[in-house]
Amino acid sequence: MRAEEFLAMPPIRYSDWFGGGDSHQDYRDAVGDGRPPDEVLIERNMLLLIWPDKIVCTGYDGNEYQQSFEFQRQPKTA
Repeated sequence: MRAEEFLAMPPIRYSDWFGGGDSHQDYRDAVGDGRPPDEVLIERNMLLLIWPDKIVCTGYDGNEYQQSFEFQRQPKTA
């Protein structure tokens, strides 16, 4: 889905003994003041944010940890 569609949805909230958060805050933390991602994918409490040059996976893993990983994308060559 597009970023606008994701942000129009209610946030997915999570909490455990160590704290809590929600999917919209995870999104804001990953995007900051930068350009919104081209696509947002959701799986439970994790987000996959896709830009042409990078992919960010962020959110709560369900095992007491908030995770964030960034992968650089290689340009396609003909």
